[in-house]
Amino acid sequence: RSEEHTSELQSLTNLVFPLLLEKKWSLESVLICASLAIMLVPNLFGIANSWLYPLDIPCWSLLFEILVNLAYRVVWTVLDARRLLIICLLSGVGVALTIAMWGHIDQGSTSPAFLRGVVRTIFGFSVGVLIARKTGHAPRRKSAPVCLLICAAVVVALIGWPHGASRAFWDASCVLLLFPLIVYTGTVIDPPVWLRPIATFLGLTSYAIYILHGPLAKVLFSIFGRLSGRLLDAAAPYTGILVIGVLFLLGWLIDRIYDVPLRRTLSRALPSAPRPALSASPHGDQPLDKSVKGYL
Repeated sequence: RSEEHTSELQSLTNLVFPLLLEKKWSLESVLICASLAIMLVPNLFGIANSWLYPLDIPCWSLLFEILVNLAYRVVWTVLDARRLLIICLLSGVGVALTIAMWGHIDQGSTSPAFLRGVVRTIFGFSVGVLIARKTGHAPRRKSAPVCLLICAAVVVALIGWPHGASRAFWDASCVLLLFPLIVYTGTVIDPPVWLRPIATFLGLTSYAIYILHGPLAKVLFSIFGRLSGRLLDAAAPYTGILVIGVLFLLGWLIDRIYDVPLRRTLSRALPSAPRPALSASPHGDQPLDKSVKGYL
């Protein structure tokens, strides 16, 4: 009877989890990785493969963001602008060396690349904090052309990257120059009234889309393959449009039904604790104004 029960569980696993995984795993590996993922514990033990989060690969960056935020909470009182700039420069050098050694910036999602992911996250976080501190009281203005130009730059950076040796130069240019410039511009430029609903919608759904795009794509890939016997690419670009549409719908539903209500409940239930302001430190940096705080 125990063997029959195990066989039933294995059959269920083979039916469901191949929708999420590229290869069939053992039941034990699936359960262990799922248990670790629920607690956001990375897979440092090489279970099934070297991904830190095999069931949802993008979660690796959430782990590093949590770690770097905790570190910032500890050291923010001594982190003046000069020290923060030094961290930006040193981590930027680390990012440049990583790109030079590996040929691209796609690092941090596997256990062998753990330290490279740390360097990558420290650079992005410290640059963001430095920009927030220095633009807290900068005059803000509305500009539709600049907003559209930012969107165009992001699209070009994402879909225009080349293959081969030039990939390293492309990644370094985007990560070290273009993306910080985009973030800086975004902090001093507001979308006009007619663009604000679109910008708000994209902002609300972006987090869920980032987390769900990997598993959802694999689910649709598996379903399409089972039903048609062909690869998902065979029906491009229609399948890509379908994936994007489902992602936006799920992101919007999750934000309205789950994320916002949960955060409101936790805010009422948990006592509010003082947090370090991004642009305030004991060393004289100016605090953020109310319009900027609304986006944090």
